[in-house]
Amino acid sequence: MSGEGDTDMDAVQDPPPAPPGRPSRLVRMLERGTTVMLLGGVGSLVLSFLALGVVPTIELTHQMNQSTPASWKPMNAEEQLGFTVYKREGCAYCHTTFVRDIPSDVARFGPAGEAWEYRDQYPQQWGTRRVGPDLSRESGLRSDAWHYAHLYDPRSTVPQSVMPAYPWLFQQQPGGGAVPTEEARGLVAYLNYLGRAIQVSGAQTERGRAVDGSTATRNHDVGPR
Repeated sequence: MSGEGDTDMDAVQDPPPAPPGRPSRLVRMLERGTTVMLLGGVGSLVLSFLALGVVPTIELTHQMNQSTPASWKPMNAEEQLGFTVYKREGCAYCHTTFVRDIPSDVARFGPAGEAWEYRDQYPQQWGTRRVGPDLSRESGLRSDAWHYAHLYDPRSTVPQSVMPAYPWLFQQQPGGGAVPTEEARGLVAYLNYLGRAIQVSGAQTERGRAVDGSTATRNHDVGPR
């Protein structure tokens, strides 16, 4: 009796699983809503990228191509080296290279900055604060010898200067004195590059006139560096 019962129970198989039923209306609505939200998010991202990235870049490039004077020339190798040194030494922490379009800036430093002036300077070193003066119109304001002396010992040229010295940009001579290295010469070349194109284009104005009522400051510092 016991053996026959076991055989009968072994012969009984579990019923096959019931076919899945149709998702409820709520589930279908949620799935449809998720798809719509996903597509909407991707679409918003694409539109934002086009509106905030692509279109302004195209417009700015067109503006620079239209406004760049024929006198503009890209930096040469020495000036490029100086730009690299300028970035490495963190000069932008204390100096700006952008004249704002406000009367006080224009009176002190010259014409307001234009986009084409920075087309070969990337990343731009505009700076955010002026512990020292703006340098975007530095070309021709001071001699190379002045710049070398100021880099080697800032207080020798501007007694009240808070700028640190950069003796590693110079080679010490056995008999005393120092000679500017290739990097120092490049840095000074870059400083002399800043504002040169706008001067040649005829847009440069006298710098420092509003500071003391004359042009006497043109060949001297207009503030602590």
